[in-house]
Amino acid sequence: MKVNDIIESGYGLRQGTAMSRSVNSKQTNQNIRINARTADANREAGIAQQQSYRSEKRRRKAPTGIPSRLLQPQTPAGPEGGQR
Repeated sequence: MKVNDIIESGYGLRQGTAMSRSVNSKQTNQNIRINARTADANREAGIAQQQSYRSEKRRRKAPTGIPSRLLQPQTPAGPEGGQR
C-alpha cells in the first residue's frame, strides 16, 4: 500500500465512524453551551428582579412613630445596698 492509496482512501475522519462521533460531540457541546447561556441569562434576570424588589421595599418603609421607650424613659437604678 502506497502513500497515495492511503490518502485517496480517505484516511482520517471516515464517513460513518469517526466523522459521526465528531459531529455528534460538536452538536452536544453546542447544545450544552446554549443551555448554559440561557440559564445564565435567566439567573441574571432573576437577580436583577430580586435586587429591584429589595430596593423598592427599602424605599417604601415608613417610620412607625416615636418609640414608647423614648417617651417614658426609665430612671437609672440606684446602687445596690448589699453591703452595710
